Amino acid sequence: IGRLIGWKAFSFGIKAFAKFHQQFPNSEYWIVGSGPERKALENLASSLGCENAVKFWGYLSRAKVLEILSNVDCMIHPSLHDLYGAVLLESMAASKPAIVLDINGPSHLVQDDCGIKIPVKNIEQIINDLTQALLELANNEEKRINMGKAGSILMQNYWSWDKKGEELNQIYQELMIN
Repeated sequence: IGRLIGWKAFSFGIKAFAKFHQQFPNSEYWIVGSGPERKALENLASSLGCENAVKFWGYLSRAKVLEILSNVDCMIHPSLHDLYGAVLLESMAASKPAIVLDINGPSHLVQDDCGIKIPVKNIEQIINDLTQALLELANNEEKRINMGKAGSILMQNYWSWDKKGEELNQIYQELMIN
């Protein structure tokens, strides 16, 4: 989910999915968003023989994105340069485990018990590790469900609007005392 631009590395996800899809031919890979890379990504899926299993949703309303999240098994977020990754918070709130690159903000948002962090050494390694993460979650439903639950708990305990309101209130109270 996001803008289809180069540094978001949607191509890594498609390449990993193409390998995964060979073992799980009924699987689908959904991409939500629009941007200048869309045609190149469609061509990549076609060249890898998985064009019929990769669905490009285009830009969708937040409500529709949340609906889609409720119907997936996991979130792949292969971005090379994100400081935050709000889509990961939404994914975890929807009890979906996240697969992220172990760099920048997303690797700090996703704890080890609610997702899989992929080390970043080179492109081939990233794609192979993304594929292995997909296979691990597909072959271990209990782990996938438990990671999703852990992400949901993390969201409730640290990222909910109520929790953020409490934290802001505490900051205001401390400022007023000083």
